[in-house]
Amino acid sequence: MGRMGFHQAIALYIGREGVNSLRRSNAVIPGFEDFEDLISQHCLQLEFGNSDDLFPGLADEVRAFKKEYGIRVGGKNAFPQFVRYQKYRFPVPLDNDADIISLDEAVQVCIKLAEKLDTSTPEELGIGMMDPGTSQVPLFSISDGTLIEGGMVPIPELEEEKYEPVIFRNEVAAHSLRKAEKYGSYSCELLRLREPIQNDPDEVPFFPLFCLIVDVDDAAPLPAPLSKDCGEDMEAFLNGLAQEWIDNGICPSEIFCRDDRTYAFLKDFCSKTGIRLEYTSEELPELDEAEDSFLSFMDEYDDGTDEGFSGKDEELDPLMLEIIALSVLGSSDEELDQMPEEAMEGILSMSASGMFPDDMNKKIRDRLFKYLAGKDEWDD
Repeated sequence: MGRMGFHQAIALYIGREGVNSLRRSNAVIPGFEDFEDLISQHCLQLEFGNSDDLFPGLADEVRAFKKEYGIRVGGKNAFPQFVRYQKYRFPVPLDNDADIISLDEAVQVCIKLAEKLDTSTPEELGIGMMDPGTSQVPLFSISDGTLIEGGMVPIPELEEEKYEPVIFRNEVAAHSLRKAEKYGSYSCELLRLREPIQNDPDEVPFFPLFCLIVDVDDAAPLPAPLSKDCGEDMEAFLNGLAQEWIDNGICPSEIFCRDDRTYAFLKDFCSKTGIRLEYTSEELPELDEAEDSFLSFMDEYDDGTDEGFSGKDEELDPLMLEIIALSVLGSSDEELDQMPEEAMEGILSMSASGMFPDDMNKKIRDRLFKYLAGKDEWDD
């Protein structure tokens, strides 16, 4: 990896899951799926970067290793690190012996292959850019220190992900929503947050799911939680959504969705609560508007300046402000524990300035002050 100039690495995709994640990353899919495909990578990598690109403390280890073995390597991208990429999780250092052996074998082949490229072109060896249409790749191995060319071998096509319906077993919540007064038509889609979170300091940070559901007529959002994991426990995530609606005294009369994952998420839930669910191929402009607003907000927050919560507040889309407000008001203390301190300070500043809709400004301040009052650092 490295032709694009910003990420140099040897990547090893193992088995069907690995190849499938490589296929997804090469598929051109517009919208939020681009990001989700990127973070669904399942591979091992030997990355080369600068000292500040490494995991904390690793740069000193690399320097000590070079000094001990008399290795003189300098310049750009001179620091290696071994990394595991897992689906919807933040990359972590490689620490599994079997994976280290597998990646070492791949590196040894690449070293021999580099020597071979001194006298042959990549095209002569069958090496080319991977794209969605690639059906075969060259096979190489090492025997007694010699690179063996094994010809071209087929690789599987992209296997589309299948989503089993999420079973809604909370009979008490189902009864409550089934008897509730229903109103409004909404469009819904499951998206993945672009900022990783973690439930405790020892957990690998992950990218949670977010249920975006907006009014068909005016794109006004309904409150919805974040998933507390990568999406492995979709039933718990669905229970959280039901509880949000019960706590806020709301229940849609009908919901439209346009993708298999969202439909599988809501099918059993809607059946048991009396909500009409329709899978549609029609345009859902209100959902596109909400997604664009949400994406723009996350991009502003992710630019390293935190201006999404401060300097650009006056430019925030009203829809995004309403989504933020409902997320804060519907969050438990445990969910607020995951919010960055800068984000909470920014939201408090925004509410003090009267930026949120209607009477939400005071409610947001009351909610956050109540939360902070229960924290140890409040006295500080």
